[in-house]
Amino acid sequence: VYKRQVRGLTPIFMASFQFVYQGEPGCYSEAAAIKAFGPNINSCPKSSFEEVFIAVEKGEATHAVIPIENSLGGSVHINYDYLLRYHSLKIIKEIHFKVSHCLLALPGATLDTITRVLSHPQALAQCDQFLRNKGLTPVSEYDTAGSAKIVSKSSDLTTAAIASEIAAKTYNLKILEKGIEDDEKNYTRFLVLVKSDFKTTENESQNSDQTVPKGKTLIAFTLVDKPGILYKALSIFAFRDIDLSKIESRPARSYLLKFLEENCNDDRTFWNRTFVEEQTGNSVKETERPYQALFYLDFLALIDEQRVHNAIRQLSEIAPFVRILGSFL
Repeated sequence: VYKRQVRGLTPIFMASFQFVYQGEPGCYSEAAAIKAFGPNINSCPKSSFEEVFIAVEKGEATHAVIPIENSLGGSVHINYDYLLRYHSLKIIKEIHFKVSHCLLALPGATLDTITRVLSHPQALAQCDQFLRNKGLTPVSEYDTAGSAKIVSKSSDLTTAAIASEIAAKTYNLKILEKGIEDDEKNYTRFLVLVKSDFKTTENESQNSDQTVPKGKTLIAFTLVDKPGILYKALSIFAFRDIDLSKIESRPARSYLLKFLEENCNDDRTFWNRTFVEEQTGNSVKETERPYQALFYLDFLALIDEQRVHNAIRQLSEIAPFVRILGSFL
């Protein structure tokens, strides 16, 4: 198992903090973790997002770093589901990371020798104009850093990879060009997760995005099928001058809600099991619909503020399910 350790990291820190992320070493998730916590981190890659969540849940790692949204590609939907499924975890921080793609190749290769480029499909799409202008053939692979790894193990001077600058250092590759993305406004928002009982320091809970000085909270909730119900839910926050930064809807899978109802009953979860019957005259089971939605809401305020406490309480009066996913500075 690959682990990145840097000299100067104290034994106490190494024993206490273990970061996990999805992807190969040198991927953007690892780069985001280094940006937020510094170069002296002990990190370990996982092959899937779910393995990242499981590692923290089981205590194999203390921190998970997961992408949740890209400014060009949109939301990473599966991770929204995992935020609920692995309910023993909480969000303590978000990282806004500028994605800057590099063209990497073996030492000795040049732009004249390169004919094809490996990378994740999203990275290839984000560098489409560059590839066209250079006459390079894009080849899809499973991961950006994984593509760099493939190139490093070959002896082919005609093949390059699109990946991060840290991937070049990890796999001893030459950077032929930096910043080859078509749109320079390419950012990915990462979330940092720990177990609910993990004691965070002020630095760890400090938001790396300095544009959010008042703190941020993420919640999830469901609503009954009733005219104007979403308007009423959002009005609860508008009435208290709570600034909403994002709303996302996901299919409310019945098995996930059932799992949460059976297993998720902590102080960050609010159930209103009688509300559906009172509002519709039907049982919860009878009102289940194939297109029922879960709403994920980000707002710029902390959960311990009185106005937020009141908003969550009022929302729980009209929402069958409300879950606080995390609150941080």
